[in-house]
Amino acid sequence: MVPLVPAGARGAARRRRSARVAPVRVDRAGLAKIESIEPATCDGRPRYRARVMGCAMRNVRVPAKGAPCSKPRTGTIIEFPYSHPRATRYPCARARAPAVGSRCPRPAMTSAKTHEHADMSEAPVTLTIDIGGTKLKASRVDGNGQLLCAPVIASTPRPSPPECVLRAIRDMVAGIGDFHRISVGFPGVVRGARVVTAPNLGTPVWAEFDLVEALSGAFGRPVRVLNDAAVQGLGVVRGPGLEAVVTLGTGVGCAVYRDREWLLHLELGLDSYVGNEALNTLGLEAWSQRLLKTVTDVLRLTACERLYVGGGNARKVSIELPKNVELVSNTAGLTGGVRLWEPAFDRHFASVPAVERTTPLV
Repeated sequence: MVPLVPAGARGAARRRRSARVAPVRVDRAGLAKIESIEPATCDGRPRYRARVMGCAMRNVRVPAKGAPCSKPRTGTIIEFPYSHPRATRYPCARARAPAVGSRCPRPAMTSAKTHEHADMSEAPVTLTIDIGGTKLKASRVDGNGQLLCAPVIASTPRPSPPECVLRAIRDMVAGIGDFHRISVGFPGVVRGARVVTAPNLGTPVWAEFDLVEALSGAFGRPVRVLNDAAVQGLGVVRGPGLEAVVTLGTGVGCAVYRDREWLLHLELGLDSYVGNEALNTLGLEAWSQRLLKTVTDVLRLTACERLYVGGGNARKVSIELPKNVELVSNTAGLTGGVRLWEPAFDRHFASVPAVERTTPLV
């Protein structure tokens, strides 16, 4: 039994009227129904408590009106302040929370959110893999570029021939859940299905390796592969106009976009100048000055209107950057992978053989 908030007779009556129950339904679009609303206390503060039927995203607080309203796990209790149950608005509000019996839509989200699971019968789920010189990362991503599970991370094996990296990927994603297709960000030049260069993994052992065939054969899913910097940029570019991304990790990647569409990726040859080894050798202060020069040079080279700086070492940047330069989350290296399956990329991957989906993974 949920304790009632001590109050006068009129306030208690008003809260009792709010504790009505409505039928619960979840339609085909996955929009949840509010099951009940009742008065409660939380840490001594008066609140309403709503029980919602739906799926995904636990521990989401839903103010009564104008606040984020995402789909919780079935039967999850979510709470919101009741002082103004139909007028409360939070600074982060984007969607309107419903009344009892109304639908509870999921708001649009620009940052990466994790969800418990995906309905495999509705939209395609993409396994996105980010192969780095130091770390391997993977997650399942929905059609909107939202993470369906927390990223799984493993160390890149050393040495890094294809068979060792593929084995590490299989071990890393074991148990991650089912998916329809695979997107891969690879640290080097890739043409269609084949690797051309892999500076931080070993070009001699990777050159001409058919990564698409190897992964599709291992997982029984269609695969698309692109340079890792290009994939990260797909997760952050906003358009319109000319934009570029620089990724800072074991090596340094760069890609250019126009109106959110990928144009090309650039091999700048800056791994030894501003890569991870340079950071460890020079220290943060000297490395930061090199980074500032690199950013200035890329802005001049590409004439881009906006430059995004990402990758694992972007979080270490503490210097002031030009106004049109923006630091972005490394998670974009995963979320951007879903865009490889947009129709705009069909021509680019036309030479890559299609793979029929086989038995689901366990």
